Amino acid sequence: MNNINISELIWDEFNSEHISKHNVAIYEVNEACQNVLQTSEAKLGRISVVAKTKSGRYLTMILAHKGDDSYYPVSVRDSNKNEKTK
Repeated sequence: MNNINISELIWDEFNSEHISKHNVAIYEVNEACQNVLQTSEAKLGRISVVAKTKSGRYLTMILAHKGDDSYYPVSVRDSNKNEKTK
């Protein structure tokens, strides 16, 4: 899987609270979606995305495709060393 176009992220109470447990803010996810570095298939038909914020923070996002270019962020956390260098 190479390219992904993310034009809309779908937020609700569950996923916004979940990412806050990883100390990630919604604005950081929005920024990172503009700088996707790599994508791969994840479990349950989801997509794993490694991306970088404007401040240089690497995030790994697990996204569920919801149609067209809309995605539901299932989880977002800091990327580990291996994910940053793939």
